[in-house]
Parts: sequence; structure tokens; C-alpha cells
Amino acid sequence: MKKLFRVAALAVAIGSIASTVAAKIELSLVVDPDLTSWLVNTGDEVFNIDAYQITSTRGSLDPAGWHSFAEVVRDGTDPATEEPYEDAKGDELRSMTKTLGAKSAGFDDQLNPSKDILAEVTLQSGAKFQPGAKWSIGKPFSTLPAGYADGIGNPSGPPTTETFTYKLPTGATTYIGPLTVVPEPSTVILAVLGGAGVALAGIRRRRGK
Repeated sequence: MKKLFRVAALAVAIGSIASTVAAKIELSLVVDPDLTSWLVNTGDEVFNIDAYQITSTRGSLDPAGWHSFAEVVRDGTDPATEEPYEDAKGDELRSMTKTLGAKSAGFDDQLNPSKDILAEVTLQSGAKFQPGAKWSIGKPFSTLPAGYADGIGNPSGPPTTETFTYKLPTGATTYIGPLTVVPEPSTVILAVLGGAGVALAGIRRRRGK
């Protein structure tokens, strides 16, 4: 009986360790084919961020297309009351604070956003991302990040010209987040058809032998 208890306890301990190892904090920047970009919690932990930054060594960023947290606040706040507009102008701000928490409204974007760097930061605990939560930051790129020009994943490794980083309120560590592009549906279909064609050609060659 004691042996059974020890085995059960060991199994629980191993399960707990495995769960801890498997759990991860990961914020990704996901870019749609039309350049709409999303901050997405692709991990399995709830966490807050108090800063994020996108950089490009080839000047591929678009400050005018970028829609920061701070811009959402500016566009949605009634200066007379310092509260969200009661009409549709305040809807996006209400949606943001509902999705990412009230403190997501405390961000300040940089004074001089450029084609090389876009960033914003808050002194509060920042935006809270539940697992799977996502928020659009507009279209911060003028062209697809390098390495994704064909829209099919990233065949040559992470892009070296564009970088996405973020910080958590709990420390000074800067995390490098995954930067991915969603493939065009038509491109995926062509890739699948192309692969099927290669497979059929191989079958025909084998049958011909």
C-alpha cells in the first residue's frame, strides 16, 4: 500500500513539474496579408505588458497606419469629462479596456514614431492578455516583414530586418516575441495543389518502372 501511495505521489509531482515546464508566456505580433497587425497571447499564461516595440532596419514601418493603445485613448476620450465618449466614438476604448483591462488606457506612445521604430510604454501594470486574447494595432508596416514575401510561413528563419519586443511589469527583461504573417488563402491552396502535383508525379514515375 505504501508503495502505491509513493507511486501516486511521484506521478502527481511529475505532472506538476510537466505542467510548470509546459506553461509559457508568449506575446506574438501576427500580421495579416493586408498588413493589419495583432498583438496575440500565443502562450498559456495570463500576463501584463508595460511596453512593446517594433523596429525595422529597412524602414518598413508606417507610423500613420499604426494604431497604438494611446491613440485609442486619445480618439475615444471626451476631453470635457475625461471619460470615454458615450456614443460610438468611445466604443473602441470601451472594448480595449474590457479586453485588456482598465490599465491598458495608461500607455504613452513615443513622441517621434518613425519608419524605423514604433513603441509605447506605461508606468502602470499595463495591458492584461488572457490566453488567446488579441488586439489590433492597425497597420504598422508599409510592406510585409522580410522573409514572408510569399505569404507562406517563414522558410528562411525569423526575419532579420523587423523585430518585435515587449516587457513585463515584473522585471527588466526584454522579451523577443514571434513575428509571423498569416498566409493568403489562395497561396495556401496553390501550395497544397503544388505539393499534390509533386506527389502524383512521383506515383506515376513509380508505376512506370
